[in-house]
Amino acid sequence: MRHTVDNPKYFKFTIHFFGPCIAIGTFVKDDQTIESYLQNIINQNNVPCRVLNHGQQGGIIRRNINSLYRIMDMNFDVNDIVILFGVNQKNFVLNENFYNEFFLEDIFNEVKIKNCKVFRDNSTLHLNAEGNKIVAEFLWEKLQNKLFEKVEQPRQVVPALFSTITPPP
Repeated sequence: MRHTVDNPKYFKFTIHFFGPCIAIGTFVKDDQTIESYLQNIINQNNVPCRVLNHGQQGGIIRRNINSLYRIMDMNFDVNDIVILFGVNQKNFVLNENFYNEFFLEDIFNEVKIKNCKVFRDNSTLHLNAEGNKIVAEFLWEKLQNKLFEKVEQPRQVVPALFSTITPPP
């Protein structure tokens, strides 16, 4: 896992990020990842939530499959939010109570950007610090109402899928 800057010591739920280069924050410092920018916004708004970066590097197919395996192998709290950055993974429901699908073009078209370079190179999965900050602010706008609701909900652990599979006799 990559370090998220300023994670709180005490929290009531977690936002987990999974996926390729855009999730891990290739080419930027720890404090310039989407996760660290989002954690900073969350801290400023006094929401008892931590943000974890489970991103990984590697080939497109391998990292998407590995991300799904990692998700299935984790114990989540009922109130946790899972964000999966992927390639063409439509209609993949991670939480039946809250599911939204966003595309980078939606984010950058919605945000009014003038003379701002957001990509590090020709890959849309390689954002620079400014691009990561824009994505974090967009996610905050989309998630903030849900985050404040989760503060009042009790914690309940959901066991990992792999630990609940019973081997055949």
